[in-house]
Amino acid sequence: MNIHTILVAGRMHKELQEIINQKQLSQTFRFMEEQDVTIEDLDWADALLSFGPTNCFEDHSFKWIHSLGAGVDRFLESGNWKKSVMLTRTVCSFGQRISESVNIVLAIC
Repeated sequence: MNIHTILVAGRMHKELQEIINQKQLSQTFRFMEEQDVTIEDLDWADALLSFGPTNCFEDHSFKWIHSLGAGVDRFLESGNWKKSVMLTRTVCSFGQRISESVNIVLAIC
């Protein structure tokens, strides 16, 4: 799979831009808030990294979509899903992190 242009959209775009810019990658990136994404941005991108579908998401020819969150259901339910698109998600210990946060909040209360 040839991925050349990657759109990173969402609330973490600035943090991800700092990390990605430190790497020597051959791909070209765009970083922005989800609500600022245009049809032109989607047409430009081979891949999308986001927490969920952006504005004007349907009917675009991505090769790869990566969900920055734990689930992918928002992407699958977004309309005409193309089976040829590779869909991945971030995998980590969300449950452990949530329980640690709850424990901290309960300790404060």
